[in-house]
Amino acid sequence: MTETHPKTIAHPPSSLPPLPTGTKPSHNHKRNKSSTSSTHSNGSSNSGGSGSSGRCWDWILVPGNMHYAKNRSSFRTYRRAPGKINKNRVLGVGTVELKVQRAPDDQRPNTLVLEDVLHLPNAVCNGLCVGKYREGNPGDGMEVAGGEGCRCQVWREGDGDSHGEGEGENEQEHGHGHGEALWYGEEYHGCSRVVLWGDPQGSSGLGDADADAVELPGVDASTEELDTLYTRVKDRSLV
Repeated sequence: MTETHPKTIAHPPSSLPPLPTGTKPSHNHKRNKSSTSSTHSNGSSNSGGSGSSGRCWDWILVPGNMHYAKNRSSFRTYRRAPGKINKNRVLGVGTVELKVQRAPDDQRPNTLVLEDVLHLPNAVCNGLCVGKYREGNPGDGMEVAGGEGCRCQVWREGDGDSHGEGEGENEQEHGHGHGEALWYGEEYHGCSRVVLWGDPQGSSGLGDADADAVELPGVDASTEELDTLYTRVKDRSLV
């Protein structure tokens, strides 16, 4: 396996403004344009909930410098911030929690947290930006077989095997001598798709694709675009 290093054009702020302290999360999931506080959804769950069958569960590894999600229901926390980034229509930004499987031979669930995820309603599916993930998780190792569009495995550097086994046993069991597996992706229409725990079912923009291989663009947000987004989110948090 060879490790790839995707290029990023602009580096987003380390974090968007934190959730306002003392603000109770809203449990009303209906769209409310006048609401300025963050709301919570059941985005951390991979099954159940009304409308889950219409949600896109395809999380594809993409280039660029930003994560993005197609559905509002994917977000755990969310702030409306309408605008455009790299010619893409943006409705908001927030945090997504994904329940993932650690490895092909390790079916234990793990929670993958993605910060500063853009809400792009017109996206074909969801995008996990490799460069942004590496930047936010410098302690995690990643191996990608055959380039960015193929199978990958992510683990935590420096950890021993989760079952207390030695490095040799870990390599024999999991195919590598690295730390504990965190999540992985499998080939899907020529892309690498994050494997979610429980295999949730929903709508898929890639499932109906005629071509065997689909090239998904990443979102390259400029510094100016990110500053505008940051300002919108900050202004809304002060209302």
